Amino acid sequence: MSEAAFGSNFTNMTTKGILTFDQTYHYEEGEIQGLASSVITNLKTKPTDRSLIGQKVDFRISKEQFEMLIGLRSGGLPPAAKGKKWMDKVDLAVSLRDVLINEGIENNGIEPNKFHKLFTLGVHTYNYNYNIYGLDWKSKGVWRLGLLQKIKLPTSIDCLPVIEKLIISLLRVEETLHHIRKIHHEILIDKAKLYRARRTSSCAMDYSVCEHGRITRTRRVKE
Repeated sequence: MSEAAFGSNFTNMTTKGILTFDQTYHYEEGEIQGLASSVITNLKTKPTDRSLIGQKVDFRISKEQFEMLIGLRSGGLPPAAKGKKWMDKVDLAVSLRDVLINEGIENNGIEPNKFHKLFTLGVHTYNYNYNIYGLDWKSKGVWRLGLLQKIKLPTSIDCLPVIEKLIISLLRVEETLHHIRKIHHEILIDKAKLYRARRTSSCAMDYSVCEHGRITRTRRVKE
């Protein structure tokens, strides 16, 4: 087994064993593409064009097609190049952003305050480092990516007790996934209530720009 395969399998095995112990979430690993990233990438393509590949990820944990945690691995046990680590971090941020954008498109009409509570998690591993990130939506065109936890993996059997920090951090991530799932479930319920009320949006229309219930249209003056 190559060093790159060992480094990826070790971190994936630890993550899978803790976060999917009760089989609540769906876990996938390997050369896979992000579910939401694939949708966003092909959003503006023509129907006759071939489908494009979205952002590639090494593993993901999802629930009801919502990717709550995405992981990327840069290189194997030897340190990856600085540029490679930076580009993988950017790819991870883009994948997390696509997840929230896709949720906003599918659940259009929900109050923005609901989406302000929703966020996703990402894992970036390289060498013996295991970094956990979080991304949420602040306002229009503004996304916040923050480093939540930085963990050092054991380099030998003598340093094996160091892995306790990784285990404790993953247990906290598991609790966070339960919280994210609850927020996402509330958004789905609110969207379903709109259909029951025969409405497309929970935001009331501003009739100050309307005339007798109809939007007034003005022609532009030709120059």
